[in-house]
Amino acid sequence: MSHGIYCRQHRHGATWYIRYTVGGREVKEKIGREADGFTKTRAKEALQARLGEIVQGKFRLLEARRSVAFRILVGRYREVAEANHRGYEKTKYTLSQLEREFGATALATLASFRIERWKARRRKEVAPATVNRELTVLKAMLAKAVEWKILDLNPATVINPLPVSNQRLRYLSLEELPVLLDAA
Repeated sequence: MSHGIYCRQHRHGATWYIRYTVGGREVKEKIGREADGFTKTRAKEALQARLGEIVQGKFRLLEARRSVAFRILVGRYREVAEANHRGYEKTKYTLSQLEREFGATALATLASFRIERWKARRRKEVAPATVNRELTVLKAMLAKAVEWKILDLNPATVINPLPVSNQRLRYLSLEELPVLLDAA
């Protein structure tokens, strides 16, 4: 078989794959699920990019990593955060929330679209400031994954925080009112 793209139907929907040959060995690589925003066009682009890397000699099959599940990264990051973060107690809760959401997801298939979808859904449950704090932890964790060579690119870098309005309406007390009027 030569190189190409193909789609498989699963319970959760369609998943796109690419197939190519490196050094006489056939490689099949999962691109992502349609539910996460991956389309036939994106699969074609991924195949072209991979074939370009092969032609340029940048792709090494031995160096290609097997994708790590998100929950594995959470476990590793938890150890680092416990040892180095002052606010670990708050981070611990956030890590459990993120693990519940993305736990079974392979890091290689975690797309910014999926993170945006989580952010929108989470915004309906909690305040924008809470979503932003959780997003900060997610970005830091994925940055560590890039640093540890578990992930090539951090998909969360393009995600913007939610706008937060921390203004509060304050009324003057009866004692403050005459003081203000005298000063005016």
